[in-house]
Amino acid sequence: MILGWRGALIVVSHDVTLLDLMEDTAELRTGSLTVFGGNYSTYRQHVEQEQAAVEQARRTAEQKVKTEEKQRIEAQTKLARRARYARTDSANKRKPKIVMNQRKTEAQVSAGKLRGELDEKVEAARREAEQQAARLRDDAHIKIDLPDPEVPAARRLAELHDGRGLRFVVQGPERVALTGRNGIGKTRLLRTLVHPQSVAHGAARATRCTDRIGYLPQRLDHLNEDRSILDTVRAAAPRALEGDLRANLARFLFRADAVHRRVADLSGGERFRVALATLLLAEPAHQLLVLDEPTNNLDLGSIDELVSALEAYRGGLIVVSHDDAFLARLRIDTWITLDENGLTRGFDVRTS
Repeated sequence: MILGWRGALIVVSHDVTLLDLMEDTAELRTGSLTVFGGNYSTYRQHVEQEQAAVEQARRTAEQKVKTEEKQRIEAQTKLARRARYARTDSANKRKPKIVMNQRKTEAQVSAGKLRGELDEKVEAARREAEQQAARLRDDAHIKIDLPDPEVPAARRLAELHDGRGLRFVVQGPERVALTGRNGIGKTRLLRTLVHPQSVAHGAARATRCTDRIGYLPQRLDHLNEDRSILDTVRAAAPRALEGDLRANLARFLFRADAVHRRVADLSGGERFRVALATLLLAEPAHQLLVLDEPTNNLDLGSIDELVSALEAYRGGLIVVSHDDAFLARLRIDTWITLDENGLTRGFDVRTS
C-alpha cells in the first residue's frame, strides 16, 4: 500500500524495514527537528560517520589543550629562570641601578604579555575541546558482562512438537526465531513451555528440558508496581550482594539513588530495562530465554539496548517477532513458522 501511494506521507514508526522505504528521515532530538536525505539506514550511517569525525575532532582538541598547557609551563619556567638571573645581577651590582630597574620593568611587561597570550591559547584550546564534546551524542547504552549459563552445545533445552509428528529440538546456545501471522497462537505455544500447565491452541505444543527458563512477555505488567528497582532485581538474585546488584544496575543505566525508585513511577523504557535486568541478572543464570514480541513497544534506542544485552548472552534463545531487522541483528540460527497446519521448519532447523 505504501509503495503504491502517490501522495505525501509522514510515518512515525520503530519498524526499521518500514522506515527504510521512506525517502527522507526526520529526527526529533533535544527539541530540534533535523531532516536527513535518505531512508533510516542512510540516516544511521550518516550519524555514525558524523559522530566518528566528532570524536576524532574531540581527541585532537584535547591533545591541543595538553600541548598548549605544556608550552605555557615551559614558558613560565624560562621566565622564572630569567627573573632569577636578573635578581642575581642586581644583587651583585653588575650594572648601574637605573639600567637594572629599566630592564626589570621591561621584563615584567614582556612576561605579563606573554603569560596573557599563553593563557588565551590554553583557553581557546579548551573551548574548542568543549565545543567538540558538546557535539557528541550522549546516548547511553547497556554494557554488562553476563554470567555464563553453562550450556553445552549438546544440551537439550526445549522441544517444539508438531501435530504431524515432527519434533524441533532447541539445544545449546541456539537462537531460534518463531514466526507466523498474528493470532495464530505463537504466544500460547510459548506459554506451554514457560507454564507447562497451559494449553496450546491446535496441535502444536512445547516441552521444557530445563527448569532454568527466563520469560519476557509482550506486556510488562508482571512487575510488582510497589517494589523498588533494587528489590525487583534482588528477588531474581536473592543471594547476590547488594554492592554487586547496584554495580550491575548501573550498567543498565540505573545509578546511585535511582535504584530505589518504585516500578510504578518508571517510564516505559525504564520498566523495560528493569524487566531485562531481572531476566539477565537472575541467579542461577537462565539457560534459555524466551522473548515474546520484545520490540513491540520499544523505541529504537531501547531496541539497541536489547540487542546489546543479548549479544553478551551465551545461552539458548527463542524469540517471537515480526521485526525482521531486529531478528537479523540477533544472528538467528533457526527459523520455525507456526501456521494453521502446525510447525514448519525454515533453514538450519534441528529435527529428530
